[in-house]
Amino acid sequence: MESPFLESVYNIGVIPVLEIDRAERAVRLAESLLSGGLQIAEITLRTAAALESIRSVAQNVPLVLVGAGTVINLEQAQAACDAGAKFLVSPGLAEKVIILPTVTPRQPKLFPR
Repeated sequence: MESPFLESVYNIGVIPVLEIDRAERAVRLAESLLSGGLQIAEITLRTAAALESIRSVAQNVPLVLVGAGTVINLEQAQAACDAGAKFLVSPGLAEKVIILPTVTPRQPKLFPR
């Protein structure tokens, strides 16, 4: 594979999708995933705790590749990147969300569904 990121996702084999309602649970959950052999997690942006959960995992469990799911607009995409998301999952193809990875210094990967 030409992308180290995609190769790591392929090698892991599964991406757990998490809907976290309390940010204080995020680190322990990420550590549990990691101890079970899963070094990746998609945290959906469907709760008020999502961005803080992404930030906590990115800062405290750096071995877990954390991303944001249910990203539906540019503001969410930017906020997720600012929180530390390494990839974005979008339920559709919003043009501004697609363009973000090419213009932000963090260059998150994007997975439209």
